[in-house]
Amino acid sequence: MKEYLISMTGKITDENGDTEVMDLTSIAEYNFNTEHPTLIYKEYPDQYPVDQKQNDFTLNTITIYSDNKITLTKSAKGGIQSILILEKDKRHSCVYNTNFGSFEMGFFTTSLVINASENQCRISAFYTTDIDKETTRKHQLDIVLKEKVG
Repeated sequence: MKEYLISMTGKITDENGDTEVMDLTSIAEYNFNTEHPTLIYKEYPDQYPVDQKQNDFTLNTITIYSDNKITLTKSAKGGIQSILILEKDKRHSCVYNTNFGSFEMGFFTTSLVINASENQCRISAFYTTDIDKETTRKHQLDIVLKEKVG
């Protein structure tokens, strides 16, 4: 089975124009030859190196449903933590579970570009988040998956 690397960059801009950038790189599994291609990767707490095997991780699955719809499922110990749906020109909501409690967030996707082939995948999404239907932040998410070399 081929090994892949997934690199994700998230850029979040709040209502004051302040921007925060987050990066994640992990080993991933890529299932392209299915009805709905999937990218599966583990996300570890910050204190663990990405290549260290630990039992404390979140399993993330990105599923591509069409050229304008993906889901991101985050599963942790105890079951599904959240399911985020990004669909171009549509608003979806999800319950987001954290260690501090649960809350409902809305997501409106303004742009979603997916380029997937057998050996690589690129996804770029622009969306806003809201709580109680009041926009709170603008997001840019860039995902690059490519075959691991060496």
